[in-house]
Amino acid sequence: MKLKNKFIYLSVSTFSLITPITVSACSTTKYPMLTDYTNNPTAVGADQTLLDALDFYINERVWEGSKSSINKSSANPSTSLAFPSIQISAAKDNKIFYQKTFGYAYMYKDGQSADIGGTGGTVGDLLPDEQRVKATNETMYDLASNTKMYAGMFAIQFLIQNHKIGSLDDKVSKYIPEFNHQFANVPVSLNSEEKGSMNLQDITIYNLLTHTSGLKASPYDYIVSASKDCVDGNKHKVRDFDGLLLALILIEPDFIFGNDQQYSDIDFMLVDLLVNRITGQRIDQFNQNNIYHPLGLKHTMYNPLKREISLSNLAATELQGNTRQGLRNDTPDDFTDMRKVQIRGEVHDEVSYYSMNGISGHAGLFSTAGELNILQSIMLNGGGYGNHRFFDQSLIDKVITPIANPKDPNNFQFGIGWKVKSGNQNNYIFGRQPSQSTYGHDGWTGTFTIIDSENKIVIAILTNSINTLLSRNDEALPKQNYFFGKYNYFNPNSDDVYLGDGLNRIGQTVSEKIYEALGFKL
Repeated sequence: MKLKNKFIYLSVSTFSLITPITVSACSTTKYPMLTDYTNNPTAVGADQTLLDALDFYINERVWEGSKSSINKSSANPSTSLAFPSIQISAAKDNKIFYQKTFGYAYMYKDGQSADIGGTGGTVGDLLPDEQRVKATNETMYDLASNTKMYAGMFAIQFLIQNHKIGSLDDKVSKYIPEFNHQFANVPVSLNSEEKGSMNLQDITIYNLLTHTSGLKASPYDYIVSASKDCVDGNKHKVRDFDGLLLALILIEPDFIFGNDQQYSDIDFMLVDLLVNRITGQRIDQFNQNNIYHPLGLKHTMYNPLKREISLSNLAATELQGNTRQGLRNDTPDDFTDMRKVQIRGEVHDEVSYYSMNGISGHAGLFSTAGELNILQSIMLNGGGYGNHRFFDQSLIDKVITPIANPKDPNNFQFGIGWKVKSGNQNNYIFGRQPSQSTYGHDGWTGTFTIIDSENKIVIAILTNSINTLLSRNDEALPKQNYFFGKYNYFNPNSDDVYLGDGLNRIGQTVSEKIYEALGFKL
């Protein structure tokens, strides 16, 4: 397909409880900072021809998605790979050699479907070209679960480094005494028929960060679907920060802590609560004071609309709020706050938005790929950037060391908090070429971060890929995040959904093409 002239491509203080460690001006120690080599990528050994091929590859998909409503635009939707926008920044040896943004931050009308009582247009109608907002390198994206690393883990690592947390083996109840509910019939491990007792007061910070706490993957049923006042028959308000803690304490665990592993948002919601109890600050304020502000970051924050960030600088996230395009339209009458219009500049995650004021350790952070490269470089540089030191190398080594699943000694999906390469695990994030010392994370909105400490490479890939139409025939959709980082298409002649083969895993595809440009063969 000839796309000439049709590419949509743009290259483009408050009191701090803990003072960041600053390298003395007379010290010979200074941590590396990123420098711009985007006009000379060959300086890091990158093949300009292959980077141009990556541009072409992405532009094809963005153009395909801009022609008309994505899911109905192709006679062969299973091969029509399209998405709204993507922002990429990659550096090697502290040299940024590729930093570009493609597509639209905002391109759909704010219509609602008739079955949820909406007005203003048909969902999926594209705006006229002149009304769409092109994404730039300054566009901020909802990081979703990458928040767990660049807010949650950064805060925990900072508190450990500054001796505000004594040890990862500290019990959560040491800092949150209310975290002490007793459960009598908890499965010994996931799906086990054997049961035992468990007291939340015995769960450690290590259990939270390695997802071995036994806590449920999400409190969704307790926060969004449940009535606003009732949790397990007990009257607790769950749509505020304090009420959330009471709700979390009462949720039946899925297994006895330490015996199994299950990725859990609740684990990192509790990280925010830990930070709050230890420092008196919510995690947004704490990280702003101690990490983001000292680094001079201007686009890394929670609740950007409240920080007077313009809508034009924010990528839209989902067409019909948290309704899963009208599929989730059977919410209780007393839950009237369900967002029904296109989400833009507010955290997409339901619990973070409805119960935590947009601030949590598990979701809510917004940023750009360029600023994420700075945060990634802290980990790559041994804990510092410029004249600021945040963590020691020994602590970084500890948190990125692969940890075996207690139930499956051959499964090393996580370090402490961080997802790790470890064999072929997590290839959907990292791709196949990075070294075994690679780590990072992903996020449901379509965000991926990669830190390869052996090859000195950092890559941030941010998309708003779920800002597309969803299939209306998948009964599981209302409660499951099945469209994580995937592109979804309607067959024009049926209600079947197609998941495009080539870009289902955005992180892997883009990462592999960047590594190929650097000379790493599959």
